[in-house]
Amino acid sequence: MNLTVTKNNKKKIQIKNVISSKKIKKKIFKKLLLLKKNTIIDGFRKGKAPIQLIKKKFKKNIIKEILEKIINKNFLKYIKKKNIKKYSNVQYFLEKYKKGIDLNYTIEFNINYHMLLKKLKKIKLCKLNIKVKKKDINKLILNFQKNISKWISKDGLIKEHNKVYINFKLLSKNKKVIIKKNNFQIIMNKNFLLKKIYKKLINKKKNDKIIVKIKFSKYHPEKKITEKINFFIIKILKIKKKENNKINFKKIQNLGLQIKNIKELKKNILLNLKEESKKITEENLKNQFTKKWNKIFKKKFSKQEKINQIRIIKKNIFLKYKKQNNIFKKSYNINIIKKSKIELKTNYILNKIITNESLFISNQVIKQIYQQTIKNFYKNKLDKTEKNILKNNIRKILLINKAFSFIFKYTFIKNKNCSFNKAFKIHKNIQL
Repeated sequence: MNLTVTKNNKKKIQIKNVISSKKIKKKIFKKLLLLKKNTIIDGFRKGKAPIQLIKKKFKKNIIKEILEKIINKNFLKYIKKKNIKKYSNVQYFLEKYKKGIDLNYTIEFNINYHMLLKKLKKIKLCKLNIKVKKKDINKLILNFQKNISKWISKDGLIKEHNKVYINFKLLSKNKKVIIKKNNFQIIMNKNFLLKKIYKKLINKKKNDKIIVKIKFSKYHPEKKITEKINFFIIKILKIKKKENNKINFKKIQNLGLQIKNIKELKKNILLNLKEESKKITEENLKNQFTKKWNKIFKKKFSKQEKINQIRIIKKNIFLKYKKQNNIFKKSYNINIIKKSKIELKTNYILNKIITNESLFISNQVIKQIYQQTIKNFYKNKLDKTEKNILKNNIRKILLINKAFSFIFKYTFIKNKNCSFNKAFKIHKNIQL
């Protein structure tokens, strides 16, 4: 098999080859003999029709079938030799067959998916091997106890996780009041608050006044302030905290938990922490991959694709803002264009894997998760449209998880020991 292989670009391969006229003639004659043996033609017994009559009746179809078989066989040999597992858009270009003349043909095909898999092998990830210790269990019990206890007033400076009551005005550059709110509550959390707001509030005390200059994102859901320089004038009214110095088992039992003693409680928490550790490890791997994939994968998306992705992000941000109405959250002040590019690149590889690997989720699995979700999170009955949306979302999440599992088989992953507390700090959106 004397092939001439040309790579038009990184994605497209062109193969040129020649089939000798002798080989074609031999194959045609073999096929004619086979047809003569098995074909019944009017006026002749089976296998007794003259070969010239068989030739006249079936020659065109025989030539087409033989050429397709030879070309396809040669193509598959090349694919196997080069270990190309996935390819698409295969096109055949061949000259008209003439008796006694060698036949030239060309095959073109794409190996973009195969190239994507090669890119995956270049990515190195670090898997957190999370170890749960006694102090992690005690800390979680204290935090649980803290969450169920009442807020109490405190003197002194504002610290992380304190609740702060403020009056604030948001002014334009011309000192015009855009938003004004009294007795507004903020939970001090550096992962969720705007960086400038957090830095100005932390370590301040009751009755302090602060001024913060902020330029909001072009895509902020509060349209009055988008892409403008604004000034927050904030007065601190009061500060509250929650006490959680010692584990009080009676306090926890008052919630109606059917736990006999502190030992049993710690055993249950250990099991929960191990499950949570698995989720954190998975999420951390996904985050690492998304960042690294965004750096190495270069693809130009159409203007419409970019616009559609920006619309999806804007819609999600707007719906969250409408529910929470908290202008101080940094998640509303993000660079949507940058986020849309990252999401487009990530969605591209995930969708390619789902399609090319024919990933699917059985209806039985979707039904089970759907029933659990309804039982745990929905008090009111859903209508038909809401049910379908929920089921589709479940299917989508499960398919994405399957696609990520496939990705992790191709990427290089090394293990790294990590404490439970440190894992939560790495995974910033979850707090212990």
